[in-house]
Amino acid sequence: MDEIAEPVISDYVKEVIAGFDSEQVIEMFEYLDLTAQTIRDKIASLLLDYERKKFIEGLDTGEIISDAEFTLKAYISPLATVSSMAKSLYKNEDEMDGFEKEVITEVAKLDNVVWWHKNLERGKGFFINAYINHYPDFIVKLKNGTIILIETKGDDRDNSDSKRKLEVGKKWAMAAGSQYRYYMVFDKVKMDEAITVKELLSRIEAMR
Repeated sequence: MDEIAEPVISDYVKEVIAGFDSEQVIEMFEYLDLTAQTIRDKIASLLLDYERKKFIEGLDTGEIISDAEFTLKAYISPLATVSSMAKSLYKNEDEMDGFEKEVITEVAKLDNVVWWHKNLERGKGFFINAYINHYPDFIVKLKNGTIILIETKGDDRDNSDSKRKLEVGKKWAMAAGSQYRYYMVFDKVKMDEAITVKELLSRIEAMR
């Protein structure tokens, strides 16, 4: 874990095992790989909690701001594509699953939608740079100039990662300004602040 100094990790591990009795020590050595992975996962969790705390503080103090640094390319060449769809920004958009296609097909039917784009994968597309890097599924532009980021989630994808992405997306929209929106869409809502497809369409349609 390059982001943490080795002596700090060593001190933490010593603290973790200091309270072990003899049986626990024996068990630890019998399952050393599992023990190491468990400790590694715990450190990663603590690190993420700390990064989130500092990120929220940075937004509150103005140390962290939203800056428009991303530019859409004139051409893209996804490895796997979908056939031409109404209002897609590019002739060939990146592949998408069934729920993604369902959502963006309905979005494209709205009169105030100018174009949409299936955001590319890591290292190629737009991402929100926060305590985690979040690549939303879609970028949508409306006739009034509003830019909307949409993250789609099947109902089997309701987890802590989704909660972090939702928080990051909402924080981004607030920091970026009134011209920007972020929505996480479930087939059936299972998370606070996430919405259904029907609610998404209603909100977009109202932005005229």
